[in-house]
Amino acid sequence: MQAYKLVNGIPRPNFSTPPEGRAQYVTDGKDTGVVIIFKAASRSMVATGEERNVFGGRAEDLPKNMHVFVREPLQRLKSAYNFFKAHPPIDGRTKRGPMSYEEFVDHVLDDDARNPHWRSVTETLSVFGRSDIVPHLFENLSDEYPIGALERRNVSKPIEGKEVDTSYREDELKEFYAGDYKLREQAA
Repeated sequence: MQAYKLVNGIPRPNFSTPPEGRAQYVTDGKDTGVVIIFKAASRSMVATGEERNVFGGRAEDLPKNMHVFVREPLQRLKSAYNFFKAHPPIDGRTKRGPMSYEEFVDHVLDDDARNPHWRSVTETLSVFGRSDIVPHLFENLSDEYPIGALERRNVSKPIEGKEVDTSYREDELKEFYAGDYKLREQAA
């Protein structure tokens, strides 16, 4: 399977974005699985095993041992901003292109909180219908990843080498990602 396909003449990752009520994971085909969280090494993880989908309330066939790697939420959001700023829209459903970080945060909090690139990890985990998914810190990914060896893929680079100030609406963002911060505390 090709890693990229052409969409409107632009190379795009060859995977679909899961709609609400659906999430993705990668498995070794045995008893271990890792929840795919966009902008947290998702493309690197998919390259290590079999990618599968789970639909809300239908998690009976999940591997026995499930894991999730939780990236610091504001860093993950900044990565999503860099990615969406650098790539033109495919279908018009998500605002992309020239916008400031502040406009992007407004879009996320006010208009599009469900996009999997910035949807909270806890909301994604709710689709699995399990409370025993083991959280890990994203920073420990190379040491704790349970399926195969990871290669860095689809890494978002800062726009024009500028560092983004993530303080805009920071309190609201921290509230929006409160569950993710709790998961990180559990993993530490």
